[in-house]
Amino acid sequence: MPQPLADAVEWPDVPLTWQQVSSLIADPEAWATLGRPELGDFTVSMSDPATSGAAQADLAGLAAGALDRPLSEVTPEDLAAVEVQGALFRLDRCVTR
Repeated sequence: MPQPLADAVEWPDVPLTWQQVSSLIADPEAWATLGRPELGDFTVSMSDPATSGAAQADLAGLAAGALDRPLSEVTPEDLAAVEVQGALFRLDRCVTR
């Protein structure tokens, strides 16, 4: 995360959770909500989950955040939950390719 963006979310002093990321991608005014409207749209860069274990882990973390549960409690069946599907859809809309 570039330094101005990290500063806006107070990272690394305050850990950024997947629940917060899920909320940020759901908010079309995310940076304005954080007091930094000049940063524009909230975007996410990630590797292709078909070829990247790290990207797969990111998606699992996002699912846990959308469900407001620890990752260790998320089951494969949970991935079909409306909350998870909505979070994935919103993520897809803000991922830079």
